[in-house]
Amino acid sequence: MSLVRQAMVEATETCRAKNQEAHWNLFVRHMLHGRPYAEVAAEFGVTPGRAAVMNRTAEQHLKAAVRTLLERDGIPAERIDEEIRSLLEDPES
Repeated sequence: MSLVRQAMVEATETCRAKNQEAHWNLFVRHMLHGRPYAEVAAEFGVTPGRAAVMNRTAEQHLKAAVRTLLERDGIPAERIDEEIRSLLEDPES
């Protein structure tokens, strides 16, 4: 769980550095709070399609951060994608 928290901090910082803070905030509202695209799209003044793109962008930053941390921790390259899926599917693991 601490790895996921650290990855979230790093992904937040990446989004901020790329002027994509809205992407991260939308991702949090959609993925972590379970709000539908139509709802978050309206909140951010974008179409649901654009909201989906913004969500995927933030998710990619999160996955990249997880990948970097797993590599740092010595997880073999062939297991990293499996570990990322596992971590992102079940945040309690």
